Amino acid sequence: GYHDFAVLRAEGAQYVDKTGCLPELFRLKFQTLLITRPRRFGKSLFLSMLRNFLEYNYLDDPGFEQRLDRRFAGLEISEEKYRDFCADHRARYAVIMLSFSGIKEQSFSDCLNRFASLVRTLYADFEFLLKRPELTTSDRRRFELCLTLDETVDEAQRRSIIIDAVPQLAQLLRRVYGRKVMVLIDEYDVPLQNAYTLNSQDILSG
Repeated sequence: GYHDFAVLRAEGAQYVDKTGCLPELFRLKFQTLLITRPRRFGKSLFLSMLRNFLEYNYLDDPGFEQRLDRRFAGLEISEEKYRDFCADHRARYAVIMLSFSGIKEQSFSDCLNRFASLVRTLYADFEFLLKRPELTTSDRRRFELCLTLDETVDEAQRRSIIIDAVPQLAQLLRRVYGRKVMVLIDEYDVPLQNAYTLNSQDILSG
């Protein structure tokens, strides 16, 4: 099935509308929210929809709002009763989204390389930040380390860079745009589930 909400809507595919859940979600006033069930509920697609709804127009794209209107047209969240909610939350957040679905390696070293690849891809998506004057020389150096992170960097440094990558990016987004930052993690448990399945003490103790 579809995992990308924007693609699904652009192709006119059938969609079970869960946008009406959004106001209830925000009434929880959460700092951290874990959604584990039900299986096959469409959690990945739900997170993609959430990202599409929340994410800010970083580059001041003049067509951004029109595309967003089309993407959510005919869905519950577009009804008049949600107008105030949309004014408060739609396209009002910086969003960092990660998926751990592909991290199924058989050793800790290979897992580390996959996480490094994830960091490179994430930072490539936000490479436009390097043009912003708010970044210091130190910010730029750390950003570029994440953009080029690979196995040529020694393991201890790689681990340190990976651990700091998301908080560092969130801090930059908050400083540059003055927006709250949402971090969405899909399939968060796949690396550990894979390690338990393989009974890999190397991964579990890494």
